[in-house]
Amino acid sequence: ITEAETALATEDAQMATSNPQDTQEGLHARIAELNAALQTDEFVARETQLAEIEDALFEVERNYQFTKAIYDEVYYEWKEQQYQGDDFSSGKAEWEELAAHMTELQPIIDSLTQLQIPLRLEVEAARGDLAVVEGELAERREDITELERRLDNIGNRSIEIIQIVLRDFELHEWNQPIMRVDRCETCHMGINRAGFEDWPQPFTTHPKRTDIFGNHSPEKFGCTPCHDGQGPGLTVKDAHEGQDHHWDFPMLAGADIDLGCQKCHFSRIELGRLMTEEQIENADLEPQDVPYHPSKLIRGQKMIRDNQCYACHEIAGYEDMPRQGPQLNTLSSKTSPEWTYDWLKDPWRFRPTTKMPNFILPDSEAVAITAFLYRLAESSDWAPMDGKRPRGRAERGGRFMAEFGCYGCHPTEGMYKDGDPALDLIAESRDQGRWIHGPDLTRVGSKLDPVWLYSWLKNPRHYWPESRMPSLRLTDREAADIAEFLLSHRDNESERAQMPAGASLSDDALVGMGEHWIRTYGCYGCHDIKGFEDAGKVSVSLSEFGTKLVEELFFGDSVTTMDHTWEAWTEGKLIYSRRFATELVIQRMPDFAFSPGEADTMALVLRSWDGRRVLEDYSDPVNTWMQHRRKGRLTAEYYNCAGCHILEGQRGDIRAVIGNPGLAPPNLNTEGRKVQSNWLYRFLTDPFTIRPWLTVRMPTFGFSDEHKTAVVDYFHALEEYEASYDYIDVSTYDPASVRAGRELFDLYRCLSCHVLEDKAVDPAEAANLAPNLRLAFGRLRPEWVVDWLRDPQVIDAGTRMPSYFYSEGERLYDDADAQMDALRDYLMTLGAPKP
Repeated sequence: ITEAETALATEDAQMATSNPQDTQEGLHARIAELNAALQTDEFVARETQLAEIEDALFEVERNYQFTKAIYDEVYYEWKEQQYQGDDFSSGKAEWEELAAHMTELQPIIDSLTQLQIPLRLEVEAARGDLAVVEGELAERREDITELERRLDNIGNRSIEIIQIVLRDFELHEWNQPIMRVDRCETCHMGINRAGFEDWPQPFTTHPKRTDIFGNHSPEKFGCTPCHDGQGPGLTVKDAHEGQDHHWDFPMLAGADIDLGCQKCHFSRIELGRLMTEEQIENADLEPQDVPYHPSKLIRGQKMIRDNQCYACHEIAGYEDMPRQGPQLNTLSSKTSPEWTYDWLKDPWRFRPTTKMPNFILPDSEAVAITAFLYRLAESSDWAPMDGKRPRGRAERGGRFMAEFGCYGCHPTEGMYKDGDPALDLIAESRDQGRWIHGPDLTRVGSKLDPVWLYSWLKNPRHYWPESRMPSLRLTDREAADIAEFLLSHRDNESERAQMPAGASLSDDALVGMGEHWIRTYGCYGCHDIKGFEDAGKVSVSLSEFGTKLVEELFFGDSVTTMDHTWEAWTEGKLIYSRRFATELVIQRMPDFAFSPGEADTMALVLRSWDGRRVLEDYSDPVNTWMQHRRKGRLTAEYYNCAGCHILEGQRGDIRAVIGNPGLAPPNLNTEGRKVQSNWLYRFLTDPFTIRPWLTVRMPTFGFSDEHKTAVVDYFHALEEYEASYDYIDVSTYDPASVRAGRELFDLYRCLSCHVLEDKAVDPAEAANLAPNLRLAFGRLRPEWVVDWLRDPQVIDAGTRMPSYFYSEGERLYDDADAQMDALRDYLMTLGAPKP
């Protein structure tokens, strides 16, 4: 409106000299002049006289019309009587009387009409001049008037309720499908519109509009499935805040929005990452700046798995999770009763980063459990592979650990003293955070029996067939040197908790009490302990813990010192598990010493277990690819494959230790399309060296057939690649194409990096060497070779392999595709069997 007023004023300024009478000011002046003429006594008298004549004329005409109506009715009745042969004289007399009255009225009407017409023409002429000028002004202001009309309409209209109905969205308490109603876009009008990113709420564009709405159309999914809140609500209090404590699912905010993902993506799992919640807090990092930082929900789910909450609690979806603690059936061959007792009393003293919680055992319980475990070991016939341990050299063992890849799982901090030559092999020390896969080894010499340790290094599965610790295929000397290095790392044994004086581990009653306490605390949930194979969970189910009411939670003596909320109770319990114990209420949950950040993250997962499950039209489709990805990720997590390899673009932790990426284990991006399925299966069964000049070794995990299949299927699922039996018949290749490929092989000097046979190399050159190309025939898929040649950076960002044929998606030569095919054909013949 303002812009239109300004434009009209500009137009007036241009007309001011040539046609001043047509400007708004001129038109208003003419209107005022004409209005003044209409206000004179003479004109007002004429208007008054006209009004009086018109009033009188109206009354006479109305009298005439009413008489005429009766006149017509009487005439009809008179004629009807006449036709029927009745006496019609009275009717005729009445009709004649009415006709006479109408005859009297007509002259009066004619007289008044003759007076009215000239007066009305005179008045209308005067007012017509005014109407013309007002019309000219209205025409000039027409655009402004229309805008003002629209503005009035906007101000007067009612709010339109935008309603999305999610039909058959979820099940109610009686397992019947119900719909859900969302009215969020009534206020959040810009939520799915680009261009409103900088507008304030409630008009702003969704901050993840492209990522989220690409797979979750708001017209289908609405808002509350992710954000919770009261969908039908039309006020902030009703819809958002949930201040009315009778509403079970108030709106989620901040990182807690992740909680909403659980309902639809219950079985989703992602690979873990490096930093702990405490480290994130201390570094004051924004979520997007945290390395390998999946959502808060994903981090919490990994914490549930890492801390084996499912060992004591029944949790839907976690029924088949493996035990992660070591077997305890042959403990006497591994360590001493004194160390075991101290460990049971306080595992954090010996290893602050252990995932073993502190059960806060009194002396009597700790010594009883020790007695039972050592009585159990007496029935074992286990013996080390060799009855003795060769002497080794610790400094050489430290170097082997740095070279072979041990720090892909174990932390390096505290393993070396300043000046140790092995430090030259370590680019960056791995800290001892909670997310380290293998245990901190800085005090292990005080724990382990030397012969046991040597045997363990030679073959971990000899001691424990289900061990996650792989074999690095160590020679006797290598195992002896590493054992010597580890045995040199000890704690201060004087700090150990001492067994009660007079305690006898051979006491049958004490052993019996140890069995009782193991059953009471559920130690068998994490550890394989003979005799407890069929024992059940020792604590409550957590599958629907998120639905618990505050009134169902026991606050003990803390009821007066903390907020009376579900969040306060849950996080308080996680930070210190015995917080709510009293003189009469015994609590046995061990203490995990979670930081406030970790407790908050785990509480989010617990809150997400609220029993709500959406129906299949809205939930994550559980297809074969998803099942393979989930199973493969669990296997990769269990064996810490990402400790060495980059998986799905994440981690490859050992690269930080090695420093030079040319000496690191390979990036496994596109592995499902890259290698032949049967080759990968054989390699997982019996790994062999592809780049023998590297010191880091692919371990032998002793995978079961199930695990090997899971890994192969996982890589296929990442690529959604339909795997089949691979058979490559190079005899069908065009000889001309093979010859052209050989010429290109020489032209591009492929052997300046690749080799055609295993050979010893100068360590300084090792990082620049690429795999033996004679392995291509039995290892690689031909179609992947072309993908790699087209643009290696797409598959492995930062690789030293140059792009010869394409650059940023653009072909460098007209025959680039033919050249890639030819080079592939030649490469596949290198290791092929001779016809």
